Amino acid sequence: MENSTNIENLKQDNSTEINNIISQIQEDNDSVQQNPESSMKNQHSHENMEHEIIEDEQPIEIDASVMDILLHEFKGTLSFIVLFIILSLRVLDEVLGTYLEFTWNDNGLNMIGVSIKSLVGGIIFYILNKFIL
Repeated sequence: MENSTNIENLKQDNSTEINNIISQIQEDNDSVQQNPESSMKNQHSHENMEHEIIEDEQPIEIDASVMDILLHEFKGTLSFIVLFIILSLRVLDEVLGTYLEFTWNDNGLNMIGVSIKSLVGGIIFYILNKFIL
């Protein structure tokens, strides 16, 4: 309490903002002392309004089957699985090696070919999730 300022010292300050705040506090205190019931009514009416708002909020019921919910939840996972299977086909590797010979070596696709295939798969996955699903 050593660092606190006495309210009487604040009244003597010439700052208009502080004087306005002090006068507003004093007016509020006077009105509460004169009409304590009206301040309680205002408080109760505010609580009642909050209670009415809470009561008005009803949960939204969605008519969806379990299968619809599962498809909605796992659509990203399912699209990834399908893309992975398609991009893992040996035929796709051979087509990529035929048209882009630098992606093919004696054993199959090299690292450049795998990188190109994964980049194409990522782009397709992004487009599927962003615009289609």
